[in-house]
Amino acid sequence: MRFIPYIGAVLAAIFPILLAAAVDPGWSMALWTIALYVIVEPIVGHFIEPWLQGQTTGLSPLAIVVSAVLWTALWGPIGLLLATPLTMCLVVLGRHVEGLAFLDVILGDEPALSPAEAFYQHMLAGTSAEAAEHAQQVLTMSSLLAYYDDVALAGLKLAAHDVARGLLDEDRIVGVKDGVALLIDDLSDHPLEVPAKKMADALEAAGVNEQDALTALVLPKDNIRRDWQDLPAPVLCLAARSAIDASAADILSQVLQRHGIGAAVASVAQLGDIRSLSLVNVRVVWISSINAAQINSQIRFITRRLKRSAPEVIFCSGFWDGVMSDESATSMGVEHQAATLSQALEITRRLAQTQPHDSVRSLIDERALARDDVHDPVLAATIAA
Repeated sequence: MRFIPYIGAVLAAIFPILLAAAVDPGWSMALWTIALYVIVEPIVGHFIEPWLQGQTTGLSPLAIVVSAVLWTALWGPIGLLLATPLTMCLVVLGRHVEGLAFLDVILGDEPALSPAEAFYQHMLAGTSAEAAEHAQQVLTMSSLLAYYDDVALAGLKLAAHDVARGLLDEDRIVGVKDGVALLIDDLSDHPLEVPAKKMADALEAAGVNEQDALTALVLPKDNIRRDWQDLPAPVLCLAARSAIDASAADILSQVLQRHGIGAAVASVAQLGDIRSLSLVNVRVVWISSINAAQINSQIRFITRRLKRSAPEVIFCSGFWDGVMSDESATSMGVEHQAATLSQALEITRRLAQTQPHDSVRSLIDERALARDDVHDPVLAATIAA
């Protein structure tokens, strides 16, 4: 009877109410039966069923209620029976036909914007508070580093794409940079690890002790190379050209600092003359670049000028829109390259740690002494290397 619009539930309630009044000397059972239909029926019909059906069909609960009313008004009981499948067909069309995409946005249960798009929208609108709240929601199911990689960096790629197309004026670009700076400052004390239960499950599946994993997030000072330990910022994150590159450099700097590696930020655009940049206390330079393919000559110019004054410094590049070929990276003077912040962190950790070849050299020395064969030319050359 519930499939009959408007009066179906009322007709279905009449018989149980009459039966309750007939078998009970008082009116309590009849009143409880009326209450059952008056209270439970609207809750089930308007809240629980739309929510459950929305979870399985991909429709929003509101779309199910509205579609039931609409199709019933058009076709009566037949429309009510077909309301959900017909609306689902419209959603599928919206997902696969570009001109009907608005149907998926209106009727579907998926967010209209991806997390990266929502991040970029907040940066454009200057709504830093909403951006921080959105970040906290994402971080309930993700680590800070994953958020920076999958959301913030992806959002900056969208911004860089619009800059390349000339869609953002200088004020908007500066606004995006300021918004990113406020956001990463707000997240400066957020825990590095993923949420406790999710992390515990992942570590248990991998057979890793949870405390060891948390300790390993931050590089211990006694495991950092001696020529890095007394330097306040042995890593320099250098923005290659635009303010968007500078925002990515700011994020990379915070990631490195949070993991126990001192880092500073500079921008080529603000230096005026690249030769004025001092690399006296710098061991690694990360050149931050989005749309690197369009400015490879700029990166080549930066590395060539800086290597003249600091040939011992290691030059790496964050090609955030995708790594170059080894030949292209080498031609630009880049020794290491990364497409994500996770890769950049891993490369920097390897460079910052006590060099692996130190232990290999000790092993070779012991082997040579044990064999009394230090005059072996091949072995001597290996030890020297």
